[in-house]
Amino acid sequence: MKEIKIITLDIENFKGIRSLKLQLHGRSTALYGDNATGKSSVYDALTWLLFGKDSRGNTKFSIKPLDADGNTTPGVMPTVSTTLNVNGSIVSLRKILREKWEKHRGGQERYAGNTVDYFVDDVPMKERDYKAYITELVPEDIFRALTSTYHFCRDISWKERRTILFDLACVESDAQLLKSPQFDALRAEIGNRTVEDFRAMLAQKRKDMNSKLNLLPARIDECEKQASDLPATFDPTQQTVLSAKIADLRGQLAALDNSEARNAKRNEIRAAELELQAVKAENDQHRRSQDIPVVNRRDEIQRAIYRLESTRRRTVAEAEQRRKSIADADEQLNEYRARWKATNAEQYTGGTCPTCGQTLPEDMEEAARRNFDARKKKSLAQLVSDSDYIKQRQNADKESLTGLRKAVGDIDAELNALRHELETAEAPQEIAIEDLPDYMERCVKIEEYIADLRTELEAWDNYAGEERSRLRDEMHRVEQEKAAQDAIAANVKMRESLETRISELEQERQAKAAYIEHIDELVDMCEDFTQYKVERVSAAVNGRFHLVSFRLFTEAINGSLSDCCDPLVDGVPYSDLNSAMQINAGLDCIHTLSEFYGVSVPLFVDNAESVTRLYNLETQVIRLVVSEEDKELRCIV
Repeated sequence: MKEIKIITLDIENFKGIRSLKLQLHGRSTALYGDNATGKSSVYDALTWLLFGKDSRGNTKFSIKPLDADGNTTPGVMPTVSTTLNVNGSIVSLRKILREKWEKHRGGQERYAGNTVDYFVDDVPMKERDYKAYITELVPEDIFRALTSTYHFCRDISWKERRTILFDLACVESDAQLLKSPQFDALRAEIGNRTVEDFRAMLAQKRKDMNSKLNLLPARIDECEKQASDLPATFDPTQQTVLSAKIADLRGQLAALDNSEARNAKRNEIRAAELELQAVKAENDQHRRSQDIPVVNRRDEIQRAIYRLESTRRRTVAEAEQRRKSIADADEQLNEYRARWKATNAEQYTGGTCPTCGQTLPEDMEEAARRNFDARKKKSLAQLVSDSDYIKQRQNADKESLTGLRKAVGDIDAELNALRHELETAEAPQEIAIEDLPDYMERCVKIEEYIADLRTELEAWDNYAGEERSRLRDEMHRVEQEKAAQDAIAANVKMRESLETRISELEQERQAKAAYIEHIDELVDMCEDFTQYKVERVSAAVNGRFHLVSFRLFTEAINGSLSDCCDPLVDGVPYSDLNSAMQINAGLDCIHTLSEFYGVSVPLFVDNAESVTRLYNLETQVIRLVVSEEDKELRCIV
């Protein structure tokens, strides 16, 4: 077993401790002090030195001492160092928190955070290497479990506590416990599930199966009631006779629709209609041959007038734009002339310093004058350049305006000529178009022939319609008789189906009842296993402790077990124990955990004044005792 003991512990400027040097020599110690004298800070200093956290596991806490106003004292360097005896070897550790200061412009230094220095046997180390060294010496989770009496029973979660207990007691898994011969039948059914999952599954299956089983009697009664109202036998001969009669009637109706005499009459009508269309087409061709196109000069003149009027409107609009552009250019030129006169009239009046307002020196005065003249000359030149560009555009607009006005005059002259020509032009004469000489007589003769054929066809259709109506009425009557026979046949078949369904439901009821009995047998097996597991697991875990026992399972109302891990002393929950018994319970746990992890570390007992007799441990114990008369820490080794 690895044994670690504190030989010395030196603390400077850490929390409320200005300076403290403890010579423990690896022996158990008692630290006496009033409240707020720094007893817990000693424990915090050691955990900060090892893991960078306080004794509660917090990484953010006030390391530097605070003044009366609660502000940190600048410039101090919290330092914690210790000498440890590790299985007879001496190891020294030291950690220093230093402030970082950076220089900014002007040489002024500013606070830029903190940095930490790490030392092992006075050799500087990087943070990563230091942490690796400490982890190899003793992992943080193990150190905390073995140095605080409250850590295992109070500070960690019950799930983490339960996992540790199962590891140290080598608790068998459900799969291993199921290998017992008494659970062979259960193991064959459970598969890869846990017993609790299998039991929950069985409960759900039984619930579902029982719900279905309860519905079966009502379903059987309903089927029997429906079957009792249906006929049991049927003669199919009448169905065959009625089907043959319906087929005969349908054949008679088809014969009426496909009569040869009727179809021949309709063909004659179509031929006569085609002949009439041919006569009309011949006459249309004769009339088109007489239609000679006549050119109407008046229409051409009118279209030319419309085109010229449109062109004149566009030309007048464009001329108006040019006129406005010329007027705008005159306004711009007048503005540029005024600006040129104003700029040309500007005179240099002397310069002053823009910063202090004083008159410029002579050398700077001459430079300011030259700059003024250069800017004035550049402004005048720019105004002249801009005016020349505007004049060029204005001259181009004037030339364009002259051309547009001349174009308007030319268009007006051409329009007057076309309007005069339109007034004097004569309209063309229309040509009379005539039909073929015998066109009307031929059309009348064919139309009369078609009318006679349609009269004959109508007489046939009247006869066929009466016969068709009689046949359809007869077929409707026969189909109703056939439908009645079909309904009887369907009811007989439905009764047979219902009787088959009743037999199936009876078989299903018996199968479901048998399956529920099988589920109940499996549930009983699960309950036997659960009791077996509770006894085995509880005995394996609690056999490792002398004072403390652990409640590892709680039984729900439905009989299932829920995992838990509640520490007890003589059946009393840990949270209800007094302070002394809680401390001793923690010492009992530390004793077992120390043997399990194979390491012994210094143990801190807070509120030790509440315990008259500590559980005996073969390790270095540091008791933190509240003593009202000790206003400063007092160490007794």
